[in-house]
Amino acid sequence: MIFCETDILTSEYRNGDPNSFRNAKVGDFNGNLLGVLHYPYQPVMPVERSENAPQIKTTDETLRIRKEPSLSSEIVGHVRLGFYNVLSTKENDGYTWYEISPNRWCANITTEYLPPSEDDFIKKIEEYFNAMKREINSITGERDEYKNRNEKAIKVLKGEQ
Repeated sequence: MIFCETDILTSEYRNGDPNSFRNAKVGDFNGNLLGVLHYPYQPVMPVERSENAPQIKTTDETLRIRKEPSLSSEIVGHVRLGFYNVLSTKENDGYTWYEISPNRWCANITTEYLPPSEDDFIKKIEEYFNAMKREINSITGERDEYKNRNEKAIKVLKGEQ
């Protein structure tokens, strides 16, 4: 049977309900559903642009997502256009690979790497430094209090108080 460009093949499937397959409809022809194409992988969804995290911007929806950072690794999908956080990077097969979700990698083909803002990096270092300074001051205070109590105890033991 030959179909013209206006013929449409449709089917309905509700995920998880095995009884939800319906008959295929092609033009005026109704028949039994012969097969189903089912994509078994969970998609990796783009995220909002963030100046605080390393990210990539994808520009081509044909870029493959693989299980491991290798051209020989299993293909588990394709990127969607947008931004993805970079969890880690690895050099392999002549490419830089970006881990955009746990065990989901794409190569640096048709992507733009967007490092975190330098100002935010400096701000994070300052925040860390200030937190460490507060911790040191707290420990120093505890040490001084212990030292004072120890000196008082020594005086009591010597009968000086």
